[in-house]
Amino acid sequence: MSLSEFTTQPLKPLPRISPSRYLSLQQCPLKGIWASSRQPLLPCYPAAYLGSAIHRMLEMAFQSRISNRDELSDAWEDEIERREKEMLNNPVEKHLVPLQMSVSNFEVKKLLAFKMIYSLFSNIPSRKSGNSKSGAEDWVQTPNGKVAGRIDLVKKSDSGVEIVDFKTGPLSDDASPGNAKEEYLMQVKMYAALYHAMHGEWPVTLTLVGINQESITIDVEPEVCAKLLQEAEKSLDDINELIETGLKPEDFAQPSPEACKYCLFRPACNKYWKSRQEDGNWPADARGRITDKTMLANGLFRVVITTDPGEIAIRGLSPERHPFLKDEIESALFCNLWNEKPEGFFVEKMFTTGYVLE
Repeated sequence: MSLSEFTTQPLKPLPRISPSRYLSLQQCPLKGIWASSRQPLLPCYPAAYLGSAIHRMLEMAFQSRISNRDELSDAWEDEIERREKEMLNNPVEKHLVPLQMSVSNFEVKKLLAFKMIYSLFSNIPSRKSGNSKSGAEDWVQTPNGKVAGRIDLVKKSDSGVEIVDFKTGPLSDDASPGNAKEEYLMQVKMYAALYHAMHGEWPVTLTLVGINQESITIDVEPEVCAKLLQEAEKSLDDINELIETGLKPEDFAQPSPEACKYCLFRPACNKYWKSRQEDGNWPADARGRITDKTMLANGLFRVVITTDPGEIAIRGLSPERHPFLKDEIESALFCNLWNEKPEGFFVEKMFTTGYVLE
């Protein structure tokens, strides 16, 4: 899909939001709206695919669909193959296959995930016995269905309900070791409120568990959790009402270095391109008129682009990843570059993605 096709498609109201999607809407409503119905324009980080595979293994273990090391190894290979086939069908992600090569510390993360899952095999009650008190990937939602999601694990005991949320990334920020990231806190508290909305019972404990089996216990705070859920419902209603009025995508965009850094839709966001600054806080992206294009002896392209701040040079651009460079084009954009020294010189890296400007 070209950028012009992407931007001219009408915005669609959101049918519902999940706790993670609510965080996107808070950062930038447009990012959340596009994520609900569009394919990303930039590659998802391979670590996210690995995280999804690990969550799938956890789900299968909790459901007693895998119960020993051999079954886990077989299920893992099948799941990784499925994820890689999905990536191969995406022009901006196919070069990231295999995941073993594109994910930093792939084998270490795999071993940590397997170790965590091994520890669960002897602690998960068999569903065949009918005595299981745990539920994996439990679907919870508000009565009106506006906010919904799946809880990784619900554990029930005589002392009450515990909600467990597994994370494959660090649980804490470097600046605040031992304290859960704010976005993780918000997610798990919204899950607590959703569980209460679904079952009429508040959990007694919320737990975040990392891939290294580190855990952080969080107080439930029913009033705080309920307020988060109410705010999420109101946010959904407000945004859908604005979408129905026919506002343009630019009207929903709220560019900032934090919101745009990991946004997979920013190539099509005009407000982003107008707002971004040429400093280290914003993504290393470039958009403008191509004034020079040369194929070097190594078979890679070097292009010079005239941008708003001035002229920049980008080298190492692969014709396989950017086939439009083989044609005569006037303007283009490139996202996720590596900023070289001296200033104004860039090079392609693993996640660099380019588009022709029409």
